[in-house]
Amino acid sequence: MRVHLASFFLVLVPIASVAATDSYICVAESATGFKFEKQLKQWSPTAFKTSDKFIVRRPKAEELKLVKNASWVVMKVGSDMPNSVCTKDFNEYGFLFCEGFEKFDMNRKSLRFLSAYLIGYVGDSIPGESSGDKRMAEGSNTPSLQIGTCAAL
Repeated sequence: MRVHLASFFLVLVPIASVAATDSYICVAESATGFKFEKQLKQWSPTAFKTSDKFIVRRPKAEELKLVKNASWVVMKVGSDMPNSVCTKDFNEYGFLFCEGFEKFDMNRKSLRFLSAYLIGYVGDSIPGESSGDKRMAEGSNTPSLQIGTCAAL
C-alpha cells in the first residue's frame, strides 16, 4: 500500500506544479508590420527580424505600487519595467489579455502568444507623453506584430 501511495504522490507532484505555474518564458518567432518609405512618403508592409523574449509572471510587491490591480506582468527580458500589465487572470479558455506599452495576449493551453506594438502611423509620439509641439518624424515608430511560443518556468 505504501508503494502505491508513494507512486500516486510522485505522479501528482508534476501535475500540481504545471497547474500552479506562476511564470512563463515567451520567445518571438516571427514579426511583421509597417515601415515608412521616406522617398515614396508612404507606409509599406514589411517583415522584421525578431529576437524578443518575454517573461510573463505574477507581479512583485514593489511593482503592485506602480501597477495596481495587476494579476500578471509581461517583462521584456533585460528590462526592469513591465511592458504590459494584465488586470485579470487567465480565463476559463486559457487566455490572458494584457495592455501597456505593447498589447500582449497569451494562451496557456496552446502556449502561444501575440504581441502588438501599436505606436506609429496614427501618431509618432507615445500616448500619454507630453511632447508639446515637438512631434517625432513620421516613421520614427513602426507598428508591428509578433507571434511566438511560451514555456512554463
